[in-house]
Amino acid sequence: MRSKKSALALAALLILTFAAVPPHAAATTSYVQSLLGLGYGPLSVQPASRAVPIFAPGDDLWVQSYSNSSTMTLILATPNGSVFPSVELPPGGLAKIFAFPSTGPVGQWTLDAYLGGGLAQVVFPVLNATALPPPAVASVGLSKGDLVLGYSVADTSAYGIQACLMGPGAGGESTFQLPGSVGSDMTVSLNGSSISAFAPQAQQPFSAWFQLYTPRTYSTAGGLVTYDTMAGQSQVLTLGASTEPSTGLMATYLSLRTGPYDLRSYVRTSAGISAYDTPYLMVNGSAWVSLGACSQIIQVTSGSFQLSAPLNGTASSWPTSLITTYNDHGIDSFTLSGVPAPETRIGLGNATQAVSLGMVTATASGADVVESDAYGGSLYVTARSFPALASVALDFENVTTVAFPVSVSGPYQTESIQPSLGTVDAFAVSAGTPIGNATLTVDKAGSQPAHLKTGRGGALTLVLPPGEYNFSMSVGGTTVSKVVQVYPGQTAEVTLTPAAAKFPALSLALAVILAAGVAADIVVWRAYLLRRKALR
Repeated sequence: MRSKKSALALAALLILTFAAVPPHAAATTSYVQSLLGLGYGPLSVQPASRAVPIFAPGDDLWVQSYSNSSTMTLILATPNGSVFPSVELPPGGLAKIFAFPSTGPVGQWTLDAYLGGGLAQVVFPVLNATALPPPAVASVGLSKGDLVLGYSVADTSAYGIQACLMGPGAGGESTFQLPGSVGSDMTVSLNGSSISAFAPQAQQPFSAWFQLYTPRTYSTAGGLVTYDTMAGQSQVLTLGASTEPSTGLMATYLSLRTGPYDLRSYVRTSAGISAYDTPYLMVNGSAWVSLGACSQIIQVTSGSFQLSAPLNGTASSWPTSLITTYNDHGIDSFTLSGVPAPETRIGLGNATQAVSLGMVTATASGADVVESDAYGGSLYVTARSFPALASVALDFENVTTVAFPVSVSGPYQTESIQPSLGTVDAFAVSAGTPIGNATLTVDKAGSQPAHLKTGRGGALTLVLPPGEYNFSMSVGGTTVSKVVQVYPGQTAEVTLTPAAAKFPALSLALAVILAAGVAADIVVWRAYLLRRKALR
């Protein structure tokens, strides 16, 4: 991705010039430029000697005269030289003199301003938004219940690129947490030029008003400069504990175009004024999308980036699209693309807690399955296409594995399995004392035996499908085993107690010899100790 070099090149074209032989034989005078201002609306006018707006089809051209004594005559010409009738602007006047057609023409327009025999000629562009391709998908993955997507961005002159993942059904609604004295959230909805708000749990009445800002770009001697420009403001709305929204109109100060906006909400309560910001996107002339609903918004500063979104909420909140906003040659725009691997969540029923605790491992496989990840007691699956058939396997500590076929009819859904399970509490004990870190062997007919360790307290808890299992333990060459029957929804207990080691009976003669040997050892050790003492 390049920097703003192309933007600087464009700025070089947006120069304020003076005609050598102006129409009407007017003399070229520099003071006229200092008395002329251009903007997108009445609140965005900048002196033409300092900054020139970059317009898009559908924008309005506002002009202001800073002269206190003379009328300014304005003549506008299209890129192909067509000239519109002149407009007279009184001293100190501010007016919209033209609305650029939404269908063009685009290119370099010219505005001639005549004042007191002098002329200033302003050349400025009207540009369409550059249609950039959406970022390309580089990777898709699941991690700890999050969908993780990697993207790459083609080399482009665009800058200010931001990206976010958005769920289905995103609209112009956003929610703010109000001060504690109000005791309620406030839901705000933008719809065309109207705005509504309500706080059904409000404990006291309060007032709210809203301002809409948008980035607009100007050409200056130093390059392109973007200002947050006020695009509209609502009337003050009075709210209270009502489920009916309070609605008002948003007075606009410039022509709204597709692209990013910022809604600033101001709330006045008995405790004072609170302010909230929420990013919005206008996707056409009247439809709004609250980017506050994005799972994550990042600034893209390199040729690749990564976004993640949690999947532990309801399926209706899972990401379905990638929104990318950007600025190219001074015009803001956006791209919209779908999430490449739609996901679904499979509830694990009775195995939920066991999976969450790591006692049972859950995976999914199948021709349509891209990846699966168990987290928080649920299994998340991405698929290549739908309907998808997945085989959900539950592995019970390597003791046994049970597979459940699951048919997923479409993406962004929650399916479930209902495994039948029981519990076994196994204990290893020797002479009444628990044996910590003991190795228990558990096997079921038709399965490989699993070797599992008890905890410090000599206990081991297993979650298993119903059936017959053999538990065994070996200590000092002695093996003890027991068969346990596991029933659905029940807990079975098994205690493994290895027998104490047994020795053969000794003859009287052998016993006397052993006793004599022990006595001799004692005598030898006593003499050795006395000798060491004497040497000290």
